[in-house]
Amino acid sequence: MDPLSALAIATAAFQFLEFGGKLCIKAWEKYKHIQQERPDDQMLAEEEKELQAILEDLSSQISWFRNFSTTIVASQPLTPGQAQLLKLSSQCTQLSSDFERIKSRLKLPNSQETNSELHFRNHVGSSPVLRRNMPEEKCGDCKKAKVAEEAEFRRNREDVEKIERRLEPLRRDIMDSILLSLWDDSKRTEQWELHFSSQLDKLIGLLGSIENSTMDDSLKLARGSSQTRNDDFESLKEYTQAHGTAVSTKVDGVAARLRTALQPVIQSGKGPTSLMQLSDDLIEYLKTDGGAKKTIRLELINVLWKNDWKLDSSMASAKIDTTMTAHAIAAGIQFDNIQTREKAVANSFEATSSWILQDEPPQTDDAPMWHSFPNWLKDESEKSYWITGKPGSGKSTMMKLILRQKSVRDSLSQSLGSMRLVLVKYYAWLAGTTLQKSIDGLKRTMLFQVLEQYPELAPVLAPRRWAFCQALRSISGLPAWDSWEVEESFEALLSSCGKSIKLALFIDGLDEFDGPPVEIVEFIQDMMARCPKGLKLCAASRPWPEFHDGFNEGPMLQMHLLTKIDMEAFIHEKLKINKGFAERKQLEPEASSQLLIDIVERANGVSYGSP
Repeated sequence: MDPLSALAIATAAFQFLEFGGKLCIKAWEKYKHIQQERPDDQMLAEEEKELQAILEDLSSQISWFRNFSTTIVASQPLTPGQAQLLKLSSQCTQLSSDFERIKSRLKLPNSQETNSELHFRNHVGSSPVLRRNMPEEKCGDCKKAKVAEEAEFRRNREDVEKIERRLEPLRRDIMDSILLSLWDDSKRTEQWELHFSSQLDKLIGLLGSIENSTMDDSLKLARGSSQTRNDDFESLKEYTQAHGTAVSTKVDGVAARLRTALQPVIQSGKGPTSLMQLSDDLIEYLKTDGGAKKTIRLELINVLWKNDWKLDSSMASAKIDTTMTAHAIAAGIQFDNIQTREKAVANSFEATSSWILQDEPPQTDDAPMWHSFPNWLKDESEKSYWITGKPGSGKSTMMKLILRQKSVRDSLSQSLGSMRLVLVKYYAWLAGTTLQKSIDGLKRTMLFQVLEQYPELAPVLAPRRWAFCQALRSISGLPAWDSWEVEESFEALLSSCGKSIKLALFIDGLDEFDGPPVEIVEFIQDMMARCPKGLKLCAASRPWPEFHDGFNEGPMLQMHLLTKIDMEAFIHEKLKINKGFAERKQLEPEASSQLLIDIVERANGVSYGSP
């Protein structure tokens, strides 16, 4: 059986469940209303007419589905998905028999007389004496008839409820069968994921386009009178007969084959269809993780995560929201406590450390006290900027200050051209988890922050995950990241620097990495060498020999030599609010000023409140 023929079966089965099930339930509700309410003669006639119309529609649905299902021919060995679909078709045929059985029971009494009137006419007669001596409630025959009638009513109600409970599982099974049929067909091709995504895309689009093209305001399928429904469906058939070929020429071969397969479903029988509902249900079903999707997911992972797999350009376009997909991919690569260290960095000197943003630093001995940070941000230097200092000199606080300044981003944004600026930060912490103090954690952080800021890079940085989400139209079920995939994505990130993005990377605490210092130095130098035009890197660390050897030839700032002004301002602010110091300053102003000088000198550029 051709997989597209299997889709036709599924569409027919879906239609039968959608409308046949609703008609059966609607007929029961109408019958129950008549039996319980006992309307007057005029209302009863109208109610009976409506019930009859519903039952006729149900008969049309049953006949149509049975006629259609007999045209199915298994022309070649069945795949598991197609075999399941035929099984479902058989279940729907059985369901049609249940519909017929229910329909045959929903018969109204020939007479419009009440039970009391029937009692006196059939069991008592017209004698006033007998009427007084044998009321309805004492009549044995009436009691038996009433018990039988109530039992029949309960049986019908229970059968209808059973049918109603069967409909939703059958609908889910049909969704499974559709997906499995498409997947089975895709497995016959060289690029499973590409064929599956294309088939699914065309199917969903075609179902929607047929519905939109044929159902205008006058088409209210499954609503109104039976005649209106049949007239509307005739309009649907006329459209496909008149425009089917013409429309097919506007789409590729896959869509044309799909349309050809579905036309018999539209043109057969007298009942209405709701292809848009099938399209919507497929989209919603793809958001779940059970059933066929679980099977397809596992096989799809095996395909996409092969070493030699490459993303086909046709899959780079988004079938679902790009930002949502990128965020889902990013969420998988981030780690717990990714921002813990940054949040713990004190803000002690933030208000007094803005001197680093001066274009021209002050001079001492005819030389700048530090390299101009704003100039480094703007220029095309291939050198990294090194912020160094003793423990507690405020390196982390300075890094935090820099990253909060709009002027920093503005300076980095100069001469971007067609590139997009992406700013990434990593605060290493020796007391933290492995990923908080390792190169692997740094790579993951870089990928996470780039994907969050620039979702459009998802197909480039994580092509396997992008293809997975696009093929299944879902962001759930992504596998965990392996180290080789992190490395693959990191290589793609470096390749993007200088082309689509300008990466500004700020790393705090090189001395906090859990590994030889020379290892992180070599890692940074390798990144800089591979991205000479698309990477700006600023790093902070203690003045260890390994870091000095690696970065002393580039621009730098030595924090412990330059924080005297900050210390004076900080200590002055603290002592100013101290009541005891204020009193002493009034009594001994010179001694108080000397105390301030002594504190600053003894601090030697180190504040233990600042990392």
